[in-house]
Amino acid sequence: MFKRFLFCFVLMAVSSISNANGTVDFQTDIIPLINQKPFFAKFLTDHLEFYPAGDAITIGREVNPNLALVRIGPYTLNAREKGSKGL
Repeated sequence: MFKRFLFCFVLMAVSSISNANGTVDFQTDIIPLINQKPFFAKFLTDHLEFYPAGDAITIGREVNPNLALVRIGPYTLNAREKGSKGL
């Protein structure tokens, strides 16, 4: 039982080292991505208001020093329907 607990603890500790979050700017990081599909981009921007920043996973230095702090998907963005109140 103790070995299982120790294994789970070590696994959680190692996975937290290799995973980090960073912010993405909607205008500079996300717009170029969604513009690759113009119909999809038009639909999203016509119907939703996006907040200026979102979250993304970054690659940790311990995982790959050459790709350290590079942001990768999935991206988390906050948006609301145009004209609605709230967040």
